[in-house]
Order: sequence, then C-alpha cells, then structure tokens
Amino acid sequence: MNLKTFATILLSVLFYSSFAQNQLRNPGFEESESDWNLWGGEISLTAKEGKRSLKVFNREHKWSGADQIVFMPEGVVELVVSGWMKVDSVKRGNQPWEQARISVELLNEAGALEGGYPPVVGQRTGTRDWTFYSNTYPISTAVRSVKVFVGLGNASGTAYFDELTVQFKDKNGDFLDAELPSGPVDEGNWYAFEVQPALNGSHYVDWSNLLDAPAGKHGFLQTSGNKVVFEDGTPAKFWGVNLVGGNCFPSKKTADSLATRLSKMGCNLVRFHHMDAPWADPNIFNSGAAAEKLSPESLDKLDYLIHALKKKGIYTFLDLLVHRDFNGLEGVEHDLPDLGGKQVGYFHDKVIEYQVDYAQQLLSHKNPYTKLHYYEEPAIIASEFINESSAFLHFGGDILNEPYRKMAQEKFEKEYPGKKLSSFGLDYGTGNSSPSINEKDNTRGDVKESIAFYNNIERKYYQYMYDQLREAGAKYLLAGSNFPIPVLANQYNNTKLDFIITNEYWDHPQIWKIDNDWSRILYAPIENLSMLKNPQKNIMLNISKFRWADKPLMVTEYNICYPNEYALEGFPFAAAYASLQGFDGMMEFDFDSTMPGGDELHPFMMSRLPEQVAQWVVAAPMFLRGDIKQAPGLVTDFIKPEQWQSLPLYSDFLDKNFYLPFVTKVAKTTDSTAVQPIGDFASFHDADKKVIKSETGELALDYGAGVMQIRSENVQGVTGGLKGQKFSFPFMDVEVQNSWASVLVVSADGKPLSESKKVYLVTTTPIKATGQKYNYSRKGITDAGKLPLLVQEMEGQVTFKRKAKFRVYPLTIHGDKKARVRLKDNKLDTSKGKTFVYEVKVR
Repeated sequence: MNLKTFATILLSVLFYSSFAQNQLRNPGFEESESDWNLWGGEISLTAKEGKRSLKVFNREHKWSGADQIVFMPEGVVELVVSGWMKVDSVKRGNQPWEQARISVELLNEAGALEGGYPPVVGQRTGTRDWTFYSNTYPISTAVRSVKVFVGLGNASGTAYFDELTVQFKDKNGDFLDAELPSGPVDEGNWYAFEVQPALNGSHYVDWSNLLDAPAGKHGFLQTSGNKVVFEDGTPAKFWGVNLVGGNCFPSKKTADSLATRLSKMGCNLVRFHHMDAPWADPNIFNSGAAAEKLSPESLDKLDYLIHALKKKGIYTFLDLLVHRDFNGLEGVEHDLPDLGGKQVGYFHDKVIEYQVDYAQQLLSHKNPYTKLHYYEEPAIIASEFINESSAFLHFGGDILNEPYRKMAQEKFEKEYPGKKLSSFGLDYGTGNSSPSINEKDNTRGDVKESIAFYNNIERKYYQYMYDQLREAGAKYLLAGSNFPIPVLANQYNNTKLDFIITNEYWDHPQIWKIDNDWSRILYAPIENLSMLKNPQKNIMLNISKFRWADKPLMVTEYNICYPNEYALEGFPFAAAYASLQGFDGMMEFDFDSTMPGGDELHPFMMSRLPEQVAQWVVAAPMFLRGDIKQAPGLVTDFIKPEQWQSLPLYSDFLDKNFYLPFVTKVAKTTDSTAVQPIGDFASFHDADKKVIKSETGELALDYGAGVMQIRSENVQGVTGGLKGQKFSFPFMDVEVQNSWASVLVVSADGKPLSESKKVYLVTTTPIKATGQKYNYSRKGITDAGKLPLLVQEMEGQVTFKRKAKFRVYPLTIHGDKKARVRLKDNKLDTSKGKTFVYEVKVR
C-alpha cells in the first residue's frame, strides 16, 4: 500500500467516524437548503458525496454563502469542525482571510461573538479539487453555540462545499449531542387576543393631553444650538410613527380615526414615507402623466389627513425622494439602478431637477382644509432630501450601473484630469454591526481624489436642494439623508444642514439573503437576539454614532422587528435611553390603520402587534413628558479632518467604549476646543458584573441577565429576563415566572408615583400567531401561522407598596374597563386580567 492510498483510507475513516457523531443538520445539502441560512449560494449537483453540494459563485468580491448555528449542551470542552471544499479561480479580497473558507464563530448566551474570531477550519484561493479541512477548538463555559460559515469571504470565483461536520466532546473525550434550542414563545399558557374593530380611534389609555393642539400654534420649528424649539421659544420633542406608501392616503373616515387613535397613544409626529414609490397604491404621482405631476386624488387625501392630524396636535414630517422611479422621464436616458435614484440622485442633473420640481409642487400646493400652502404650514416640521442614501455608496456598496458610472467618471475628470474615479464597497465581515468602507478592487483608482470628489458632490447637492426649497418658501427644517451607515464623510456633510437624522433597526429581517423578495419578508432570516443582552451593538449604541455635539438629532425610523422573540423590550428601552441622550425625536417604523389582531403580523407594522401598542402606554409619557431625566454630562468623539477625508471613513470610539450611551450623552465634534473626555464615566460600568448604570441613577442595564430597570419619580419597573427573581421598587415589588416579560408602572396624572391617584400598570408578555413555528436554530420562522393571535399569560404577582387602597381594572385596547380584579394584601395576580394594561386607582 503506497502512502497516497493510505492517506486516502485514513481520511475516509476519519470522515465517516466523525460523520456518525455529526451535530450539523443537512450536512451535505442533500435536503437542499433545509436548516441552512443560505445567502448568495445555490444547491449544486457537483458533489463530493451523495448527489448535492453547496455552490457559491461571486463575480466580484463580496460575502456570500451559507451558515448554520448549532447549540452546545453543558459540559463541552472541545469542538471539532470539518468539511470538504473545492475551489475554481477564487481570488481573495483586500485582506489575507478574504478567501473561500470554512469558518466558525463561537457565540455566548447573548448570541454575541465570544473571544474574537477563532482560526478558520480551512481557506483557499485559486483552483483545487475536493480537499478535506478540519480544526479543533477549545471551548470555554461562556460559549453556548457555534455558527458555521461556508462560502466566499469577500472574495470572487467559485467554491463548493460538502459533508460538513460539527462534533462536541466533553472532558473525557466522549461525544455530546447538540442542545435543542428553545425561546420565550415555547413556554407558558396562552390565550387568544380579543380582536377589536379597526375604525374607532381608540387606545388602551388616552394620552392626548401630552399633545399641544393644534399643531403649529407655536410657529415653525427652528433650531437653537443642538436642540429644536418652536418659533415662540417653546421647547419641542417628538414621539412619532411612519405611514408608508398607500397608507399615506387614507379615506377621510380612516384619517379621522387614525388621527384620534394616534393622539390617544401620545403620538405627536407622523412621517410620510414612500409616497413616491411605484409600488405604493395609491402614490403621490398621477400615473397617467409619466410619474411627473402630482395626483389630485392623492393630494386631497393627504391634505385631509394632515388637517386631521393638525387638529389633534400631531405634526408632519414630509419625505421627498424615497423610491421614485425616474425611468422613462424626459432626460433620463438609461434605466437607473434599483432603489429609486439613490446615489445617482446626487449628481444626475436631470434627476436633481425632477427632485426640485417635486418639492416645489408640494410646497406651492394649497391645502383646502387648512387654507394654507405647504410652504406656510407650521404643522410641517421638516423634510429630508433623499432617504437612506449617499453619493459614496448604498447598503450593498456602490450600486451605479455602467452608464451612470461613466457619467460620474466624466464629472470626476473635469475636476481631476488624468485621474480615475474609485468606487467603494462595504465590508460587513461575518457579523460586524458597523461595516468598514473600502475601495472595490474592480474599480481601483485614485482614492484620495475620489473621496474628495464624492464629498464635493454631496455638499453641492445638499446646498443646492437647500437653496431651492428655501427659495420655494419652505420655512421648516431641512435635512440631507438618514443613511444609517456610520460613514464619517457622509455624516460630516449632513452636519452642514439644519439637523441630523438617522435610522436604526434591531433584527431587521435579512431580506438580502432571500434575493430581496419582499413578498417573503416573514421568512427572511433573523438573529433573534435581545437588545438588552447586546449593548455592544444595539440600537442605542448605533444611533449614538450619528450624534454631533452642535446639531439636533431625530431618528426617522426605528423598530425592533417581529418575529424577534424579545421584541417587547423595544419601546421602553428606546424611550428610556433616548430620553437619557436628549434626542429630539423618535419615529417608529411603521404604522397603519389596522387594529392588533385584525390582520397578519408583519416585521415592521407595530400597529398590528398588541404588546408593542401596549408598551406605548409607558413609552410616550416617558419621552414626551420627561419622566426620564436627560443626562447632564457629555463625552465627545473628536473627529479630525483626515478621518472624514480618507479611508476607512469610520470612528471606532464608541465601539471601544460601548457602555457610554447608557451612562451619559455622547456626540461627535470637529471642534478641538469642545472635546469632553470620558473621565469618571467609566466607573458607571461594572464589566465583571455586566451592569451599566446611568449617571442620573434612574436607569440600570444588566446585560449579562438581559434586564433593564427604571427608577424615576413617574416611571418604575423592569423589562427582560425576569423569571424567578424579585425586583423591588418604591412603588411595587415584581415577581414573575415568565422567562421574558415587562412590568412597568407610569403615573397617569403626572404626579410622582408616591402621590399619584391614578397609575397605569403595563404587563407585557410575548405574542405569536396560531401555529407559528421557528426553524431549528430559531433564526427564522418556517410557518408564519394564522389568526387569532395568542398571548402568553403572565404568571406572577405585583405587590403595591404604598399605604393606600388600590382598585385595579384590566383595560381593553379600546380603553374600556373590565371587571375589577380583587387584590389580596395589595398583591395582584397577573394571570387574572388577560390584558396588557391595567388602570390602578389609589385612595
């Protein structure tokens, strides 16, 4: 027997031995993509064993492939990962590790990377036939799961993967079986959510007293330093929602109901988004006029809705370019890239002209219901020029197609003769929350000049649009773009306008991994992690990266998206820490006229999620009434010119000091005289106990346990992993057996809880659709289920501690009182009410 034959036999023995203990599901892709999160790969008949394998092909350098998470049982000390890989003409990216690869990430209980990126199982460039790779990893007690990735890591070419294995071993070398993961929706008792009529303008409680009706009574919104105020000096703050597409144009009956409902929820701002989208039915344009003139029918509906909102004290934020289709319009000779003129819209003269024309049509239009032109309407607080965009790139990197790349190159050469324009991409790696920007290999050019060119393009565009809208009479605030990628150059250019806007989502469905098929959005992969357990990458950290010391900031879109099992944490968390930061506005994405339980669930539509709607009972007054104090301190990230003028166009200051937004205010500055150091704020973070306390003493985040506590005069309670613990507050004690829940109390009359005669108790638990099912890794759903919605019963008790008599009434989503719940020794059995919200009268 020669050495080659012996080696082949040995590998086969090792392979089949390991396969017998394999904890991966569908390890050879024989069941197509089942149990794998497939993004950019396809099932191939070129197999090492069996009939199928995974094929990954990239024309250009990008991340593509598949991953699977396997959960570890107790006692694992060693992990063995192996598999076969075949490569054809693979070229690596900018970094040595950017190749065809089999790699792993070791994740802790929070789902975050533990201990940095370990060595790869195997990686390869060039061309090579099937090769076996294997690696062994020591496992610490902090590691709870392993993510296996196979694919091209920011590389180009073709790679095949087959017969992958994952093995767990204990200290004796014995094999262990993977743990079957579970989540909050697997436990407890459930009851059907009571469906309510849609058109009645109701809510659990009536917070319309938080609004100052009619909107516009204090004049136009202005800036004063880094805050927004009204024309007469009245301070301003906005807690709002987005209406999207056709929902911006409801019937008059629906508009009246919607305005009433939003006012009762404590919403004082509506952003009109995607009015220009070709898929919106209806949209703002007259489709018979080549999408150029505004539709009189749509305008009439928009006019009436703005009028109805204004009467209730609800302001308007008008988007301009979002998703408009310019193709076919005069002067637009070539099809634009997808996404409605983004990136191209910064430098294409005719497209810019159409943007200005649209804005002028809106501003010059007279609303017959308010008797005011839009340009003289103080109930309109702001517009942005172009949604989620930059001249540099888009979410997937540079999206310019060839005709418009040539147009950009010609403009570039006029400023930099003999130079070549680079295009840029984003490197998301294998889990970065903040991707780095880099030069794309296939367009290598003059980087310094290219950055300067794009900077100049953006500033010229913003200034031109600003001047045109001001000339058209706009008196309200103007912003550039809310592109939520922390590219410093783009951020810096936006600071030259009236205020900063940004967007941020927690667990946005990964639609890009299912070919951007929005009809299957419910089945897109998700992370299904808790924000409370991940302060290193949650929404408040990421929003804070866009805060500049001398500018107001509003968040135009945010959401904690269904089907994330931990979503009930979202609104109390957002309201509490946005208040601590002193943000000027928060706009949830999105809302429609559907009452909870009346339609299928959707990743973004908060209005259909009863536990999310209930959380507004606490969140709205917390933010608008100032129930949570703004931090008095400030830490600044000093940005030098070279940081926004050269790659990587990124600051990692907050990544290195992730705890800061949960302690005090943070912001960027280019003024060296305005630098505010970290100082003593580090002492508010106990890294060993994984606890961060705010400098105000009102907020505490235990990110080890996933628990947020609030202790203020008007709001108290706890959200997150509550099971089996007792939480004590001045007003109440909380003991709950649900693994994920929220118990919060808020003053109804604005008096401190120690004096208030009426309070609202909000007790939220997970919800789900009937028959809803998650996949094995709980990183997506395999069955979206059907109505009715089911609510997890809260098992536990709340003990009221004031020396007083308490009368407790469960509330319906209409605000109607159910039969009084009797207390025993001031203890409320939370399983009795079958509601999320209680009215508590104190005598």
